[in-house]
Amino acid sequence: MSALHPELVCIPITDAPHRIVHAITEPTHSSALAREFVELLAAQFAT
Repeated sequence: MSALHPELVCIPITDAPHRIVHAITEPTHSSALAREFVELLAAQFAT
């Protein structure tokens, strides 16, 4: 959790490499992950 942004949910460090590899090896997951990230980023600036 981030102290400045408690609404942000952090991916556990142990889970991150798996998600990154999955995103690289699966193009559909990659675009979904990127879209999810962009939406999270946009939500931060929208508030």
